[in-house]
Amino acid sequence: MVSVEGKKYSCETCIKGHRASSCKHHDRPLFEIKKKGRPVTQCEHCRELRKTKQIHVKCLCDGKQDAAPQVDSDVTKPKKGSSRFFFSRVFRIKDAVSLRHVPQWFI
Repeated sequence: MVSVEGKKYSCETCIKGHRASSCKHHDRPLFEIKKKGRPVTQCEHCRELRKTKQIHVKCLCDGKQDAAPQVDSDVTKPKKGSSRFFFSRVFRIKDAVSLRHVPQWFI
């Protein structure tokens, strides 16, 4: 396995054979080794909100830190026996209007 600027590379045969970490084939074409697990879909700001406020929202930032949705702190806790969280006005209304379909209970 070859490491260049923090990225790991291995040949295609070793990647397919699950031997990428022990690859010593420098004469073959090398491919970047992808990170394990699911790829990250949320930006750092939305991920931090999910961790601190216990809110799981879809990232609508489009890679812009200043366009991050504002989250209010009036999240109601679930009732006993209920397995879902009910949110009351999680986003500001102007942020919610940008969605294609806004349920009536959301506004």
